[in-house]
Amino acid sequence: MQVDGPEQTGLRTRARTGTGAARPTGSRRTDHIRRLVSLGDQVLSGLSNFLTIALVARSSTPGEFGRFTLAYAVVLTLLNLVRGLWGTQIALAGSPIAAVRTLRSLLGATVLAAPVMMAIVSIPVFVLGDRGEWSFVVAIAISAPLVCAQDLCRYGAVSCDRPAIAALSDGLWVLIVLIGYVFRPAEAGAIAVWLGGGVLALLVAAVPLGALPSLPRGWRALRSWHATGAGVATTNIAIQVGSYAALAIAAAVAGTAAAGALRGASSVMAPVNTLLGFLTLALLPMVHRRDPAQHVGVVVRIGVLLLGAAAAWSAVLLVLPRSVGGLLLGETWPLARHIIPWTCLEYMCIAIGAAALLGIQARQAGGLLVKVGLVGAALLAVGGVAAGVLGGTTTAFAISQATAAAVGTAAIWAAYLHLTRHSSGHTGGTVGATPPSTDPGIPHGA
Repeated sequence: MQVDGPEQTGLRTRARTGTGAARPTGSRRTDHIRRLVSLGDQVLSGLSNFLTIALVARSSTPGEFGRFTLAYAVVLTLLNLVRGLWGTQIALAGSPIAAVRTLRSLLGATVLAAPVMMAIVSIPVFVLGDRGEWSFVVAIAISAPLVCAQDLCRYGAVSCDRPAIAALSDGLWVLIVLIGYVFRPAEAGAIAVWLGGGVLALLVAAVPLGALPSLPRGWRALRSWHATGAGVATTNIAIQVGSYAALAIAAAVAGTAAAGALRGASSVMAPVNTLLGFLTLALLPMVHRRDPAQHVGVVVRIGVLLLGAAAAWSAVLLVLPRSVGGLLLGETWPLARHIIPWTCLEYMCIAIGAAALLGIQARQAGGLLVKVGLVGAALLAVGGVAAGVLGGTTTAFAISQATAAAVGTAAIWAAYLHLTRHSSGHTGGTVGATPPSTDPGIPHGA
């Protein structure tokens, strides 16, 4: 049973592959191109989600669309869990070969866990929706393991230094959904187009990688424990719960319009969210394979770049004309416009903190990830309560979220810097780590 591969294993892998050494200019240029392609894939992945919603909305009645959005929200929540638990393991593989082997293991685990995934998605839809629509329930159930498997292949392609495969996979899915949007089929046809595009996208990603699911390794993966993956998943869910709790308090105290304004202000920060998703997908493998002595410098540079990107997008939003804002958020824009400065400040803090979180993931400190995630969730919830008590206005809630982000970012960086000082000089790996696998660079259970 694995807790996590220790740093010593990563150092041996880097010694074999030379990833920690100085690299020729041509090699660095190739790395930059790969990261740009990975960023493009992250954009395509977000675009496919948007177009899927648009496709079904265009092809269904309001009631049918409401049913689909409920199901799709459950699918995306499951996907976030899988990304944390399993996508992180692929990103932390010590080499491209290890990444493929880990991907095969986790695809096997996806096949074995498919009935559970299908039940998780279909039961809420069946209970809350129209129980006579069995075809819809079955289609949504099938989508759960399909979407998760395709996303794992994205992580595998990027971790194998073949991001073009991930971009091709997501690009094909976007194209198929876009064609469906143009022809505007009925709801059943729209969902069939989405699922068919997913199947083709999965094949386009898995076949070139040689990622045939391994059921024996998949079974071992299901029975093993990866502390860093579990820490990332726990952090994601905790922050999501804390955010929802703050929104619920805002809706109860200031009204649903206030909650809508807060959510709308966050939604227009989508480009920053795309960059944050890019971190684990493409930059975590790069940072993890570096010499640990270089981690802090790399993480600081990433944090500065993220802050610059968030500040640049914030500047765009602050001067956005009312007509353009109305196109984005409709009648909610006038309410959201007043709190945009605080939301921009919140996301600039989140961007800086995300870099430190990346560093903690690269050090495979799963327990620390859980702690900072719970602290972040608590700050959001407590801030929501304080805003409700002290002000109760939309602006008060926006200030509370920005304050929670600032305090949380300071805590994350303090924890990360303490971790790097504590582990510096250790050659035997992170404290509390299990002995390395007999197959260096390949996680236990892979």
